[in-house]
Amino acid sequence: MITAGQVDERATSTYWSSGRLHHLSTSQLPMLVLVGGPCGAGKTTLARALADRMGLVHICRDSVKSAIAVTDASVTPDGAPRFDAAKAAMGGDYGQRAFVTAYAAVRALLAAGASVVMDQAWRSGRSEDELRPLTSMSRAVLLIATVDREVAASRVRSRGHRSGLASEDDALAAATAEREAFLDFDLGIARLKVDTTRDYRPPLAEIEAWIWAGMSRSAPMS
Repeated sequence: MITAGQVDERATSTYWSSGRLHHLSTSQLPMLVLVGGPCGAGKTTLARALADRMGLVHICRDSVKSAIAVTDASVTPDGAPRFDAAKAAMGGDYGQRAFVTAYAAVRALLAAGASVVMDQAWRSGRSEDELRPLTSMSRAVLLIATVDREVAASRVRSRGHRSGLASEDDALAAATAEREAFLDFDLGIARLKVDTTRDYRPPLAEIEAWIWAGMSRSAPMS
């Protein structure tokens, strides 16, 4: 299994070692809006909405995973793509490569001074260490998308199979398993739960205002 410690940092070394971020005050560091929560909670939809409203770059590991799978796909005689199910499964090769690539992309963007919103299903007790290198170079806040099990499962069923991603059965299992580990995820930074069941609670404008307010008091996490 690839870990965050193996992420290639060459893309950021020039900026980081040259001190382009080291000399910045806390208020000048790039924003990092982290959107977590269980499968089917609406993380990616929320992250995209915030990216559009706030002018942030959106990085989603699932999107990176799908793009890797598309590159690796073969083509059937009738012109349809054929994906490798084993590599696309949870814990498979595509997911591991997407993990490394997404984190390297966020590091490079932050190092260049670009603010980012990133979504992923982080788990309490497992994901904290992989995010510390990112929160140490940014003003970071954490949103947790919440929704009840039935709505999450319904959303997973409605979107069906997605190219290069885990099977619908695996996604449904993920939508109901270990929910508390996703919902309880905490990095010791400003944190807000967002109910995505119907629209957003709090509303999107209030979430944006909360993020901006949090940026004024955020400090890098060591």
